[in-house]
Amino acid sequence: MVAESPRNKPLLRKTDDRPTVGCLTVLTPENAEIVFKTAGFTTRLAAFVVDLLIQIVLGALLSGLAGAVLYVTGNALLGAGSILAAICVVLMFLVIFAYPTAFEMFWAGQTPGKRLLGIRTVTMDGAAVTLLGSVLRNLLRIADLGIIPLFGGLFFAGLPAFFCMVISRQSRRIGDFAAGTVVIVDRGATPYGASRTVLDVATVENYANAAHNIDVLTVNDYRLLRRFVERRKSMDTAVQAAVGEFLVRPLLDKMNADITVYYQIDFADLAEILELKYAEKNGLL
Repeated sequence: MVAESPRNKPLLRKTDDRPTVGCLTVLTPENAEIVFKTAGFTTRLAAFVVDLLIQIVLGALLSGLAGAVLYVTGNALLGAGSILAAICVVLMFLVIFAYPTAFEMFWAGQTPGKRLLGIRTVTMDGAAVTLLGSVLRNLLRIADLGIIPLFGGLFFAGLPAFFCMVISRQSRRIGDFAAGTVVIVDRGATPYGASRTVLDVATVENYANAAHNIDVLTVNDYRLLRRFVERRKSMDTAVQAAVGEFLVRPLLDKMNADITVYYQIDFADLAEILELKYAEKNGLL
């Protein structure tokens, strides 16, 4: 039996007991649940600031390049300098308006800021964000910012997005509601934000104790485990965790295994251990 740690709360046996605030639960075609932790306001703000700084630097470089080209070549209307300067202006426009959508399309829902902070934009069913959804959510960033002029040329921005994310269970802003998207934490595969642990010898030995009553498993149980083990490497980590939990929980109950599982991804490792022990027991290796 694995000893409990005060820093690691074990996974609950009932999915109904899982937190609903700050999490996104997706039902897969295999009728298994994948639970993602959603990114909060602070993390998303930090990612936005990183992306904004990158845009400012790129915009400044393009602006300086356009000015330098016009200074060197002259500003004739149809001259080479004017054409190059116009290209720089177009690129500046793309940096401002197409930057987030372009990265979200090529990096599967991530911009440089989101990648640095370990978060990702997905649809509400856990799929990759679409081009239309990305364009819509980024166009509505203007509404999310809600720029309010103050004195001395100062301004305040972000109040609509802040209030919208505070009242939303998944910290979604106006653009997310319109596009049907949500930003999830991309690191870890459990709803509690735990990191993926390396399966060491001690872990294998502890979880191997779950197989002490392996004889109660049927051939069909083994076939399901075997099919999962064969396909596991082709699955995303979150899918491995969810499908592994879906398969292993009933088997642990059937075997009356008294163990504590701290990470959802460990169910996938347990599936491999049970499959191996059953194969050894029945001479299938």
